[in-house]
Amino acid sequence: MDAKTVEQLKGKSRQYSMVDGGAAGVMDGLGLRFVQPFAVAMGASNHVIGFLTAFPSLFGAFATLGTLRVMRHWTRKQIVLAGVMAQAILWLGVILTGLLYFKLGLRTQAPSYGLLLIYTLLIIAGSFAGPVWNSWIKDLVPNDCAAFFGRRSRIVGLIALTSMLLSSFFLDAVKGTHLYIGFALLFFCAFTARMVSLWALRKQYEPHFQHEESAYFTLIQFLQKMRHNNFGRFTLRAAFFMMAVQISLPFFTVYMLKDLHFGYIQYTVIVLSASFSMMLTMPWWGKFIDKYGNLKAIKISTFVTALTPLVWLASAQFADRGPTFLFFYLVGAQLLAGALWGGYELGVANFIFDAVTRQRLAICNSYFTILNATGILLGALLGGALASHAFHFFGLSPLLFVFLVSGVTRMAAAATFHVNVKEVRTIQVFGFREAQEHLKRLAPWRLLQYFKPVQ
Repeated sequence: MDAKTVEQLKGKSRQYSMVDGGAAGVMDGLGLRFVQPFAVAMGASNHVIGFLTAFPSLFGAFATLGTLRVMRHWTRKQIVLAGVMAQAILWLGVILTGLLYFKLGLRTQAPSYGLLLIYTLLIIAGSFAGPVWNSWIKDLVPNDCAAFFGRRSRIVGLIALTSMLLSSFFLDAVKGTHLYIGFALLFFCAFTARMVSLWALRKQYEPHFQHEESAYFTLIQFLQKMRHNNFGRFTLRAAFFMMAVQISLPFFTVYMLKDLHFGYIQYTVIVLSASFSMMLTMPWWGKFIDKYGNLKAIKISTFVTALTPLVWLASAQFADRGPTFLFFYLVGAQLLAGALWGGYELGVANFIFDAVTRQRLAICNSYFTILNATGILLGALLGGALASHAFHFFGLSPLLFVFLVSGVTRMAAAATFHVNVKEVRTIQVFGFREAQEHLKRLAPWRLLQYFKPVQ
């Protein structure tokens, strides 16, 4: 096949990848974002809510370890198609778990644990195919990667946010006797969207790929040496911080829907506030990191986001001001949290890229994900255990006590994040004057200058 034909095939494949990304955004906005509210509607215990965050992340991370073995026998395209097909089918399984609770009257925790199992398998299927898809798509986008992935990410993000917002209006309209039908329709749309992704991926061209194992080392070897190298210490700090975050994060949903009795529209707007501000500030964080480094962005982000659960804890003091005040209070809290969380995510992703050689990037990223997922598991288990006990600590309900523990633990993690971890890239000094200048650039009208129309 001549070079011109190959480039034409790659160009068409990039167009199909945009279709795949749009469909993935629909699945995210209609499906993934509503699994926790679905579990709450099914009467899931706080333990199960915690497990829904912890188990899929952990087992999904370990699933990436099997990818290397499968790549010896299957092509990248075959692996990705199998993972996407499995995800599509499992959305039908999610619908069936609700049938047990809402239609067959099985009012125990069995349907919730069934949902946990199927959702975990769904995430495993996606995680297993994820690293392979990354390898495949990079071969299709040899030049101008940043521009392509930037456009694709914006398409996925905007579609996901729009889908989630529309879904919240739909669920609020059908809540009550038709709530299960509402969730079932959303998850069926997620199934359909995944089938559209499958169609688009089938249309994509797969360049020849030669699998190499020379840069491979085991997880045990990584764990044994991680305390003695910069990337290993960074991984430990990130895992500890994620544990602190996950102590409270799964239970914001429970707090909104059960304690505050918010509707699905209010719930969605609060959740989307963080996503919106993160998307808006990402370009700003990118420019900040280019000048002052990843660790500076992470330091600022971790210290400020450590306050997030404490802000949620303080919301209990404003209960007498009514649900409208609480709604706008939490929207403001999430706008700030999302803006800062973007700095953490971008800083972590860039640090991994800077600190690891290209040959070992995939395997180091996989091991980082596993340690991160372990932190998520431990945090969610601790949060679930605390939230499930009927006790009051200095007048705080179990959920509010969880927020307090998470805030204190986040502060400890933020304070120790940079101990014995060194910045890899060459950076400029960041002082009080630079901080003032960058705060001015965070004005909303200035943030918009970073965005260009999707072409």
